[in-house]
Amino acid sequence: MKKAISLTFLLASLMLLAGCGEQEVTTDATKTFIGGTTGLVMSFEPGFPPEEVFDAGNSPFDIDIKLKNEGEYTVASGDVEARIVGPYAPDFGVSENDLVKSSAESILAKSTSTEGQVIEGGESHIIFTNLNYGQELSGNELNNYRADICYTYGTEAVTQICVLKDLLRTTSSNICNVNEEKEVRNSGAPVQITKITESRYGTQDIGITLDIANIGVGEVYQKQMKCDATQLKEKNKVWVEIDSGLETQPTCSGLKDEAGSTISGNAGYVTLSPDTKTTRLTCVQKATTQQDFIKTVNFNLEYDYYETKDWQLLIKHLG
Repeated sequence: MKKAISLTFLLASLMLLAGCGEQEVTTDATKTFIGGTTGLVMSFEPGFPPEEVFDAGNSPFDIDIKLKNEGEYTVASGDVEARIVGPYAPDFGVSENDLVKSSAESILAKSTSTEGQVIEGGESHIIFTNLNYGQELSGNELNNYRADICYTYGTEAVTQICVLKDLLRTTSSNICNVNEEKEVRNSGAPVQITKITESRYGTQDIGITLDIANIGVGEVYQKQMKCDATQLKEKNKVWVEIDSGLETQPTCSGLKDEAGSTISGNAGYVTLSPDTKTTRLTCVQKATTQQDFIKTVNFNLEYDYYETKDWQLLIKHLG
């Protein structure tokens, strides 16, 4: 009898463990996005690069940069550039161009199935091959190197604004309120709209004020510009586009075009503060209507994102 009970308990335990192993990550079906503050995550494949090599051309090696998309924006083929910084290329038997490579495939965004299950984002590898330290050292050297990536990424955000036929009316019968902070939902990405406030701008205009922030670990650059740190005018630039879905689109103040000239409209560049990594944008929406309603407003942000990862290489003298 004891053996039978033990066998039954063992089988039940195995079934429970198997069930736990098959659990899938799900998200709240009422949520617009999965969320998160990460785009691509960079890591090295174990052993690539190695921790140590020998001098005098005795240790060829590769560097394998793994990129995992933990956000909700698909990175197109060629929109990631990786660069190895620190090694003097001729010493390692390669050219400077050999230390810069772009992604050869798209890296899919994280997404959800129709059942609410989270589908993990894609992975890709950028591999630098056949580096080989050819110089002969007098003794061992420990060197600090770095891998840089620059990739084009984007954020979607949504909110709901209140539109009233009489914006000056403040009664409990209103279906919604105009003068208040609104809930904002962001897709998983390192740049986010952190706050949206709606307010009255006269009898037929609505003000929409949004705060945009870089809350990731990297740096922001103007999109499709390869994160060139020498071009200061391209740093901290975020492309913003607002779509209210109304007959007329909002007009925003403080937007710039690619050349840095001031423009008017619902799309253009804003510049984040280098100190706070934030900015504020104010837009005005015409609200001529004969009815009261709640309207969803969509926001699209695009930018280049720059991140780094340090690594050390011990070069040993083969005496």
